[in-house]
Amino acid sequence: MSLLTRETQENGIDPPLSQAVGYVVVILIGFLIAFIMMFLTHILKKTVGEDNKTTEMFMTANRSVGTGLTSSAVISSWLWSTAMLGSTLVGYNFGVAGPFWFAAGCSPMIVFFALLGISCKLRVPEAHTLLEIVRIRYGTAGHIVWIGLCLINNIIAVANMLLGASAAISALSGIHVIAATFLLPVGVVLYTFVGGIKATFLTDYFHTFVITIIICFFTIKAFLVPEIGSPGGLYDLIVQVGKDHPVAGNHDGSFLTMTSKDAIYFGIIHVLANFGLVIMDTGFFAKAFSAAPQAVVPGYIIGGIAYFAIPWCLGTLMSFSALALENTPRFPTYPRRMSSVEISNGLVLPYAAIAIAGEGGAAAVLLITFMAVTSTISAQVISVSSIISFDIYRQYFNRAATDRDAIRWSHIGVVFFGLFSASFSTALYYGKVDLGWTLYMLGVLTCPGIFPTVFTILWKKQSKIAAIVSPLLGMATGIAVWLGTASSLYGEVTVASTGKSLPCVYGTVASALSPALYSVVISLIKPANYNWADFRNERLAFDQTDPSTSEAAISHEEKVSSYAADKARLKHWGTLAAIWSAATFLGHWVLWPLPMYASKYIFGRTFFVAWIVIAIIWVWGTMFVAGFYPIIDGWPQLKKVYKGLKGQDSVEGRTEVVQDPPSDSSITDRDDKGNAAPETETIRDKLPRIGVKILPLPRLVPEPIQTVPDIVLSDTNVNHILDTLSPTDVTDLASALERALIQYSCNNEQQYQPHRAVVNRDGQVSLFMPGTTDQLLGVKIVGITPAERLKPSEAGLKSVLTLCDARGDAIGTLNAAALTAFRTALGSMLAYRFRQNTENIVVFGAGKQALWHIRLALLLKEKDIKSVTIVNRSDERTQQLIESLKSNNSSPWPSHITLQAFDPKDDRDAALEDQVVDADVLFFTTPSTQPVFPAAYLTSDRARSKTRYLAAIGSYRLDMQEIDPDLLKQVVDPAGPFASVGYHGSVAVDSRDGCLQEAGELVKAEVPTDKMLEIGQLLQTKNTENPNDLNKWLETGFVIYKSVGTGVMDLSIGQELLRLAKARNVGLTAEDF
Repeated sequence: MSLLTRETQENGIDPPLSQAVGYVVVILIGFLIAFIMMFLTHILKKTVGEDNKTTEMFMTANRSVGTGLTSSAVISSWLWSTAMLGSTLVGYNFGVAGPFWFAAGCSPMIVFFALLGISCKLRVPEAHTLLEIVRIRYGTAGHIVWIGLCLINNIIAVANMLLGASAAISALSGIHVIAATFLLPVGVVLYTFVGGIKATFLTDYFHTFVITIIICFFTIKAFLVPEIGSPGGLYDLIVQVGKDHPVAGNHDGSFLTMTSKDAIYFGIIHVLANFGLVIMDTGFFAKAFSAAPQAVVPGYIIGGIAYFAIPWCLGTLMSFSALALENTPRFPTYPRRMSSVEISNGLVLPYAAIAIAGEGGAAAVLLITFMAVTSTISAQVISVSSIISFDIYRQYFNRAATDRDAIRWSHIGVVFFGLFSASFSTALYYGKVDLGWTLYMLGVLTCPGIFPTVFTILWKKQSKIAAIVSPLLGMATGIAVWLGTASSLYGEVTVASTGKSLPCVYGTVASALSPALYSVVISLIKPANYNWADFRNERLAFDQTDPSTSEAAISHEEKVSSYAADKARLKHWGTLAAIWSAATFLGHWVLWPLPMYASKYIFGRTFFVAWIVIAIIWVWGTMFVAGFYPIIDGWPQLKKVYKGLKGQDSVEGRTEVVQDPPSDSSITDRDDKGNAAPETETIRDKLPRIGVKILPLPRLVPEPIQTVPDIVLSDTNVNHILDTLSPTDVTDLASALERALIQYSCNNEQQYQPHRAVVNRDGQVSLFMPGTTDQLLGVKIVGITPAERLKPSEAGLKSVLTLCDARGDAIGTLNAAALTAFRTALGSMLAYRFRQNTENIVVFGAGKQALWHIRLALLLKEKDIKSVTIVNRSDERTQQLIESLKSNNSSPWPSHITLQAFDPKDDRDAALEDQVVDADVLFFTTPSTQPVFPAAYLTSDRARSKTRYLAAIGSYRLDMQEIDPDLLKQVVDPAGPFASVGYHGSVAVDSRDGCLQEAGELVKAEVPTDKMLEIGQLLQTKNTENPNDLNKWLETGFVIYKSVGTGVMDLSIGQELLRLAKARNVGLTAEDF
């Protein structure tokens, strides 16, 4: 039996509602809801600082959505118009078995998705889409395959919704089907465009609450119809219908039995297709990513269990009401029965609603159909827009995409998919395709990615080739079986034959299960052994700072550490999700229905009454979960919004003035030619005027700290402290910097970092570099005077660092002239500390950065070092550096270490190559626009006989490069010469976002973002997991570290210098400041 039996004649009823009513619902209510949601997102931004102009908020709601709203969103994600129309359709065709199998085909995969969601939280805590996860693991080829699979899934899902909804709306109001098809997405596009995924959560909640209220209304209204009267009365009527119109394939032709061959065929198709629709729907992943970690599992479990009642109760009650009333004058088609065209178009529910509630019922169905389709389309729209923005544009067209770029392309994606989905649905409509056909065949196209995707997240043995090939072979297998079965059984391949039960059953099963076989077989031939830590090393979240409008990308905060540090809790949630998913599947597919199917049981009156009453109670519970639980769970935030609106607790802002920056960068050193050389943390050359900008000022809840007097340290004080550091002091400082960078890279503190500002006045440039931690507030102020205005003895750059505790009490003011060079060099030491072989050090550059790299290397590994060679084009500056190192009374130069200038006698290139090949450590501290030596120096067979540590901190602009990009390309090449001595082809960096904007060699080499591992991430992984491969790489592998500087380094080292100053009684103290 098929749901699809096209008839040539047109059958229908006069629309019970006017076109005006239809347009009011589709257009005016759509726009009204859109403007309400836009207003709410504005209120949330104003009162609690939720800014949808950042991608993290637009795409993932800052990953903070609670259990209640998650549950409501999960219910809404599955509350398709198809679910309501389709469950009544199968109930009308198959009896009680139809709605049950429809519901059983929806809940298990939602609950199972809780396991996938929490696994993603544990392994890829800051992903935006499923496709990012695939790209990290399988590279470009796998990424492209999954883009195709997910887009197919989204397109088929939306077409299925629009076909059913537009047909229902047209039948109820007389609106032309195509007009409804194009108008339905309009409001969705509008509020999703503005509000992002948080708007979809809010509209999900509103729509779902209204829909469940109307469903509960039907559960009462149906029994107020005199012809029905009660569940028992309904039973009597259905028994008679079964005698008059027995169901082919059902036991004794009864509507009141679970023994229904066609119903279980539909159930198999439905459950497999829905596994595909859920697992391959990036919208479900987006909502899992958006939920707080503790909300994922309970949110999806509660939502999945609650959802079951909607198709079960609504489908049973309304389809049986249609069957019971079809031969009465109440029914809109009376005296005839519904035609197969009307049934296949999903009109059972609208007609049943008209029969029990008249025009009010028609209006109710029109409203819930509109709300269901717009709510679920919004999830699909945000999913496709995220694919376009993150997985296509960012990955293949602009790998240095800023937050603003991503938002712009997300908006383009929203509009594009809205138009495309309506156009595609129109094409299907004119191709004589309807809801029945898509409901049956969609599994053939949505299922091939199920097992490869699950294996990607849960099975580390799935190989790259298996992941790429198996879904493609699976789709080919499924389509071949589907079309071949239709041709074999019915002698033709047409819309009618391909929409019948058996071809769709066989095709869906083949599409779903064959990829599992292909993947397992291919993987067992050559299994992979994927390291899950590689997921956490990927930097996916966008920085809030737009480097086109501020001095640097300042916030580079990740969620990795906070989730990884709480692995036990996440694994507990994962175990709970696995148990619940198994229990839900067994309950809904084995323990409950199969005994009833096997026993050929026909419901008695008492059993049917209990069946209906339980379904009604369950659906009322669903209304509570969808409508009231989010309010209870979100009450603290609602109170915050209320206080904000009253002006008691609103997010204040502060003004940031940014003017055109200077054409030259800040000065801290001199380059090899004696010209002004830039500070590592730089003012970008071309910053546009951005005027006045209001920045959110977060509320800090710090740990209790002891108030200390304000300490003032002069340049002399700071240099005295630095000059007298012991190896123990340096170790302590390195540990402090390590903690700061772990917090910077791995903790969820992005929202707490203020923007930097550059102000350009006539003859003076000012740079303001603020930062915060849970313990500190601070700002480094840098003044830069053009060289033509300086006296010969004056420095071009002067800077001051001011630190306060979290309450705003001043704790210290430091002259920061020496701070940047010291803390940048200390950053290079974080990985250097672990090196086993550091005998020969070569330093490129002769300024302050070179000075502190050498001094800190000696303080940490003096006994291991035998020679230090300085390479610089200025002999004078090289000698000045050597004299400075040897004349330091606090730290005399060790006699066993040779300190020399690179001084080639003949062939400079050959001599330099010898120096580089002999080196164990290479420090690059020069703002060179050309590589200081070619890649061939380190890729030759002679050079690769040993490994090295390279730290590059001198270049700071995209037109600069110290390391040859060709060397970087070979380092990250998985088949390159350094594969055996690398760490998954990775480069260590201090800030991935900063390097994407400022590290010319990395950008020119096109180093993939997933190959740029932040030093904070690496150290956190080392500290928490201590993996052998990471330890081996840091100690004896080929390591490249690139730094462009971060603000938290200033705060961390500034605080430590104040601590040392207090201990040594250095500086001035203001006790009552």
